[in-house]
Amino acid sequence: MDLAALGGWMLEALQLALLLSAPVLAVSFVVGAAMGALQSATQIQDPALATVPRIAAVLGVLALVGAWMGTTLIEFTTRLWASLGSIS
Repeated sequence: MDLAALGGWMLEALQLALLLSAPVLAVSFVVGAAMGALQSATQIQDPALATVPRIAAVLGVLALVGAWMGTTLIEFTTRLWASLGSIS
């Protein structure tokens, strides 16, 4: 495996990390912003009011896309391990 191939695998790994984390981060951001706006509008500054809905939303997203995330990660890992046999 030369440096170009190694760089390609590193680039693909970083892109995969971004792709897999995007749904969870996006939902967490949207719910956090909505809860922040709600807290500002109602002037209720309870930390649990922002944290509990965000955790519930993240768990819901993980339940929905977790299988896809796992499958994608396993496919990448399988291809990576298969390419390790071509190290010269």
